[in-house]
Amino acid sequence: MRTTWIIIISMLLVGGIMYFIAQKNDHPVIDNIISFGDTPDSVKKKTQLYAAYDPAQLYYRDSAWFTQDSLPLKSINPDSALNAFDQQHSSATFLIDYDHQYFYDIEISKPATGQPFGMHLQLKPADDGIMINGAINSQNGKFDFSGPMMQMYRKFSIAYNAKLPDSLKSADSTLMKAEKVITIIEK
Repeated sequence: MRTTWIIIISMLLVGGIMYFIAQKNDHPVIDNIISFGDTPDSVKKKTQLYAAYDPAQLYYRDSAWFTQDSLPLKSINPDSALNAFDQQHSSATFLIDYDHQYFYDIEISKPATGQPFGMHLQLKPADDGIMINGAINSQNGKFDFSGPMMQMYRKFSIAYNAKLPDSLKSADSTLMKAEKVITIIEK
């Protein structure tokens, strides 16, 4: 009789453990990471990654990126985990700079609190420039993008029109406003 009770209790314990393991919410967690996968090492060595938080305007001057306040942009080490939204900002703009010849900017809105994201990029040399393919993964879904990187000049600025104060926006234009305007200061 005692053996029967031991078997019943052990079966209940094993069944309870199996139930809780099966009910465990096991969603894959994406780390906050920006990685360059399938990119030749020769391209990776010449690539730099920068982050700007809620920028209205960015400047590039003599091999360096600056905000509108003349503060240098935060440099990020690719292929490592990061806290991209370490400050109280609603969005971040990531700039991929290839050898100070080509760049690509990606704007990301701040995800829900505690929600991680992953950005996987692939740079490939093309006939007349560099092509970028990428994917941004979050728990809400995946966004794929692809396109050529833009040519850089010695001095230029990028204005994000949606983030400019209303007093600086043109009220007399009947055309649709551009999201971002690149002004070449010096070739």
